[in-house]
Amino acid sequence: MLERLYLDQNKLQGPIPSENGPLKHLGLLSLSLNLLTGEIPQSIGNLPQLRRLHLDNNQFVGKIPPALGRCLILKLIDLSHNNLTGNIPSEISGLKNLQFYFNLSWNSLQGSLPDRISKMAVVQGIDLSGNQLSGKIPSGEIPKAGLFTKLTASSFRGNRELCGQWIVSLPACPSATSSAGSTGGPWNFHKLFKYLSSVISFLMVYCFYILFLYKYFFGKGNVEQPSIEFPYPRISYKELSIATNGFGKGNLLGIGGVGSVYKGILDNGTLIAVKALNLEDEAAHKSFNVECQVLGKTRHRNIIKVITSCPNLDFKGLVFDFMSNGSLKGICIVMLASVILGVSVKWIYRHDYI
Repeated sequence: MLERLYLDQNKLQGPIPSENGPLKHLGLLSLSLNLLTGEIPQSIGNLPQLRRLHLDNNQFVGKIPPALGRCLILKLIDLSHNNLTGNIPSEISGLKNLQFYFNLSWNSLQGSLPDRISKMAVVQGIDLSGNQLSGKIPSGEIPKAGLFTKLTASSFRGNRELCGQWIVSLPACPSATSSAGSTGGPWNFHKLFKYLSSVISFLMVYCFYILFLYKYFFGKGNVEQPSIEFPYPRISYKELSIATNGFGKGNLLGIGGVGSVYKGILDNGTLIAVKALNLEDEAAHKSFNVECQVLGKTRHRNIIKVITSCPNLDFKGLVFDFMSNGSLKGICIVMLASVILGVSVKWIYRHDYI
């Protein structure tokens, strides 16, 4: 029933016994800072509950046992400061539950990084320094957010495939066009296909609504439009101004056909996108009525719905749901809807259909 075994910081010598017994409940094994030698036995993969493995600062030789990949719930592996050789087994580089640390530094490991290392989606730290690894590094452009903002060029010394001109002395990255087909690039084929599919899907649905408008509204002359019941009550200009920091530039998402779109947050914490119509544009008044009618009724996963509005003599605004997590897709769809609908209303207005 043993769950934790601490034998670190002693003077233990010799190899780890190849038969480690029925330790089916062992969750932590710490043998760090000893004088242990020999190879790490394959039998270490027979510990199904192992979560933390500390074998660092010993004199282990040979290859990393692929059987370690059978310990599917491992959250930390530290094999640093030994004399391990060979490649990094793809079996352990695919342990997707590794959460805290994956440390193979200061050994004599060779070869390239396995592709499956991308499976470590939640690990907080990976240290492969002090080895003899070769081949390509899947990294590309150095991110501009988070902890990377505090690093200097010395943190990336020796990695000639990395780029990011915002860090002094590093080369600029290729353009989005040239990097779109490269492995690990910010705009690979799968991402591009995903966004193009979303845009095309939106355009197809939008075309049906243009036809709907033409047939049921514009073809019947100037008729009074029925009212729309929004899920939220009408909102005041003051509330929208507070939510968007006075429609400040820091909240501006983009400029559409007949207005600008701002990000905002209401007093209750709701994230919104506010489209403020340019009332100097004569078509903006018509656009407001049309968008209220069409987008207020629309229910489609690729069209953001209007949840309320703010109409008065000096200001007309539409309030949309805001796509969370900084979704590029969400912003693009809001702006695309704004541009296309605005242009459509302008064209119809000029041709006396409204």
